[in-house]
Formats: sequence, C-alpha cells, structure tokens
Amino acid sequence: MTSGMNRYRGDVPLEIDGEVHTLRLTLGALAQIETALGTDDLAGLTARLANPSARDLLVILSALLGGGGHDLPVDTLKSKTFDLKAATATIARAFALALGAGEGADDGERPGKPQFQNTGAAGAGPGSA
Repeated sequence: MTSGMNRYRGDVPLEIDGEVHTLRLTLGALAQIETALGTDDLAGLTARLANPSARDLLVILSALLGGGGHDLPVDTLKSKTFDLKAATATIARAFALALGAGEGADDGERPGKPQFQNTGAAGAGPGSA
C-alpha cells in the first residue's frame, strides 16, 4: 500500500491531478455525506446511491478526502483530474473497509480482526483456557 496509508483505519489511495490522496470513511465524513445528500441513515444513503449522480459522487469523494486529511471541497474537485472508474472503486472500497465488509489487506484478511490458528496447544486461541 502507498506510504502513509493505514489499512487498519480504512485508508485507501486515489490519484488526483497526479498526486496520491488518502480517502477514509470516518463518522464525521459519513455524517457530512448524509447531510449533503439529504438522507437520515445508512439505509437511506444506500437507496440514494443505487443510482448516484455526478454531484453525489463529488460530495462523497470530498467527504472521504476530508476524512483522510485533505480539504478538497466539491467546487474544487470539479476542476481536478482523476479517473472516474478508479474513484468509484476507491469510494466503494473505503465504505467496505469502514463497515467491515471488505478486504483489508493484499492477502485478503479483514483488518482489525485477529486471526487465530488452532494448534491444539493450550492458549492457542479463543476458548482455550
């Protein structure tokens, strides 16, 4: 992963105007998205995003960039150059990581979940006492 990215926080990279930026779905970013799109909860947001507009994507991208530490308002993003297909895939990945539905590492393991291997030895994993 790109230097400075932290998969355990749900960081995902996106290149904008030739520079890699961090996207992260934080609680604040989620609240910003819900407010800007006029939804009250995740169910409403999911319904709204079944057929997103270009503005919807810019709103979401701006909020996720803010979550990743970049201040790029929608009006600024309108004049930036980025790959739309990569941006939509990155947005989907940021949501999947934050909501625990996506892969968190190149090896396919979800971040933040300890992986236990039962070796038969005492203390080898959960339930071993």
